[in-house]
Amino acid sequence: MNIGIIMHSYLPNIGGAQISAHCMAHSLVKAGHNVVVFSEKSLVNACKEKKWHFSYIHEGFIQDSR
Repeated sequence: MNIGIIMHSYLPNIGGAQISAHCMAHSLVKAGHNVVVFSEKSLVNACKEKKWHFSYIHEGFIQDSR
């Protein structure tokens, strides 16, 4: 199954919601699902700078500037 998780605030910010979503995404991948976590593009770039690798796809979306 293809699963998308949308998080406004995500890793590298650390909090309960972020850790829960990360663990859920990782568990779903281990169960054989395709998972994409969508978060702000700046957070995706920060994870890439830290050379963090995930078992799922961490993809960015453009935040509305309002």
